[in-house]
Amino acid sequence: MKKQLPPIKSRPEAIPFLLKKISDNDGNYAAMSDSIYDFLCSASKRKKKPTKKNSVRAVALPTLRHLYLIDGFGDDTILTARGRVLLSKSLEERGNILDYCFRKAFAEYLLRLEREYYIPVSDIVYKISNISQKQTINIFNLMNTISMEYGESFVNKNRLMRWLGYLKYVGFIEDIGETDIFHVNKHQIKAAELSEAKINETEFKKILIDEYHKLAFSDGALGYVPIPKLRYNASISFDGRLWDEDFDRLLREMKKEDEEHIIGFSEPMSRKAGGFHMNERYYYYIIMRDKK
Repeated sequence: MKKQLPPIKSRPEAIPFLLKKISDNDGNYAAMSDSIYDFLCSASKRKKKPTKKNSVRAVALPTLRHLYLIDGFGDDTILTARGRVLLSKSLEERGNILDYCFRKAFAEYLLRLEREYYIPVSDIVYKISNISQKQTINIFNLMNTISMEYGESFVNKNRLMRWLGYLKYVGFIEDIGETDIFHVNKHQIKAAELSEAKINETEFKKILIDEYHKLAFSDGALGYVPIPKLRYNASISFDGRLWDEDFDRLLREMKKEDEEHIIGFSEPMSRKAGGFHMNERYYYYIIMRDKK
């Protein structure tokens, strides 16, 4: 499937507060929904307040889903591992959100998010700026470039403008007082890119084994650990450096047997989401056995 522009609707400055509302009301959708709605009403500059159904169910929560920051529905709505890490990097000791901390973490996150799931607008902006040898870019040149590379049907100016609002928020671009023209902060994009740390197999294996043993005999698991739980815990341990795709790739690539451990996989008895594909088979459980 071709990559598209992210279909987000919430303002970027609202994201950390939305994450905190969800974290504070984990397991209670009614309280979560009320808390989000109260926040959105207090933050709104419009005279007419938005409806709860529209602001929460049609704007706030879908935006967080498209950003891969929440999962589940109703009382099962929770922050993803990425959402938890992003929120934790944004809080000071007393639990208040620090805007500059969130912006830095969010900049790094958005760059990776674009490259994994969406049209990489930041990379395209950076490339156009280099080719033209200018520090500015206009929206029509950007749209034309995206159209040529991804197809005209994937260019939506309203959606692109909303996403550019996110890139402005994290400092990748900024307004210069002219309509549809932006200044490109290439150093900001480069700084976010350099923050992406590579994870080697040795580091991954250590965390994988540590987190597996924490889960292996809890809740009657009897050694069989659901891969979604292990993936989630490993992502938390890596403090945002490990994405779901990284986990699956590294797990496929690592040796399944060495002098200390044997790693095996089991298929689910019934259909379960969030598992792991390898060698054209689908697994949901992982089990590790010590050789010694």
